[in-house]
Amino acid sequence: MNGQDDITVEGYQLPAEIVAAIGRGAWKLPAGSLAVAALFTEQPTPAARLYEPGLMAAETAAWRAAPPEQQKLYGGPGAQAEGYLTVDPQSAVLIGDLGHDLPIALDYSVSAGRPRIVYLASRAPGWIQVAADAADFLRRLGSSIPRADLS
Repeated sequence: MNGQDDITVEGYQLPAEIVAAIGRGAWKLPAGSLAVAALFTEQPTPAARLYEPGLMAAETAAWRAAPPEQQKLYGGPGAQAEGYLTVDPQSAVLIGDLGHDLPIALDYSVSAGRPRIVYLASRAPGWIQVAADAADFLRRLGSSIPRADLS
């Protein structure tokens, strides 16, 4: 991790909108929100949360270190995920979860500057895109995060 305006997790720079939300203390799933239920295909558990950068790094490092067989079970390379996305742990950062084994990730494989937001549903053999990018994710959650100064 670096300075307040530039947070890097496992080699990937977090989107400015997420950094701004963290800085304002607004980086959290709104409890009991209809927006959360509408965004994901299932209800979050009471333990659902968005991670702070240190936990993002720890969870992502553990996911990347998992053996290939375990990564397949979590919608990684080689997963039988017809109709769903597969996500390579080496090009993603875990940013939260809806509960045990329901991770939420930034998938940088589509764009290093605008990663999409995906999550692994409990009954899915692969990942589901929930937002095109961080700004879309926060907007859909109902967070009013001001645009970050990217200069």
